[in-house]
Amino acid sequence: MKHVLELAICRGMKFILAIPFNALPHFRDSEPPSMMGLTKRTYDTGFQESPLTYDRGRVVFMDQYLGKLVDILWHPHAWAVIAMGGPTSWIARHYGGERLIIEYMSGPSIQVTAHHRGAVTDTPFLDMPVFYDHLSMQEVELIHSYIPLGSPTDDRWVFPTTEIFEDFSKHWKGKWNQGCERIMGNIARDLSSGLLAPQTRKEWHEYLRGNNRGQYTLEPGSVPTESDFTLVENKIDSIFPIRWHGRRIRDILLPEEFLSTASKN
Repeated sequence: MKHVLELAICRGMKFILAIPFNALPHFRDSEPPSMMGLTKRTYDTGFQESPLTYDRGRVVFMDQYLGKLVDILWHPHAWAVIAMGGPTSWIARHYGGERLIIEYMSGPSIQVTAHHRGAVTDTPFLDMPVFYDHLSMQEVELIHSYIPLGSPTDDRWVFPTTEIFEDFSKHWKGKWNQGCERIMGNIARDLSSGLLAPQTRKEWHEYLRGNNRGQYTLEPGSVPTESDFTLVENKIDSIFPIRWHGRRIRDILLPEEFLSTASKN
């Protein structure tokens, strides 16, 4: 089971790790006594985080953003950001450390196990709902430091969203790679040194387009078509006749052992 999760996390893939309703009590015993006293305010109807503003200069704004980011990453359910993959997961891991991965791998948060406040879905393989931790849209926007300024052309972000990556970066194909890592690392470094300010969607387009060329461009020699994906999907189905969606992790088998970067060192 651990290998499947490591595979998805190391490659920055988006996935959902859900727990059947009847299995939720098994995870309550692992919660520290202090955690049991937490309220469920984060999911209360109408609960809103205070939005970020950019009206007192870059230094003050970055202090405000990092403080808000740390606060969000300590929400009981925040480690679900690991399963979001892409740049959102990268930001959380960069500023929140390996703690988030360890906690995510340990099971659902108290929001799910005690308050049943996570997202709910179903699966054709079980006759009961399954629950999983998730972040609100506002929490995700704050992780990317979304600054609403009245119109789509004026709104800004400190870090590009997954949607912006998908639209403008040739490095991002749904799986994290060296090019994506370098781009996000450069953004974090330039933000901390004051060389980069929050960008509009158009400005991120120009920034990412500049990273589509040069030494770290990982654009393939040919762009795959829809028929290429269909061909590969058919081949995968012949090797893996059972789809992963809705399956128990222990029922998912990998044909080869997956070795994470940490296990190789």
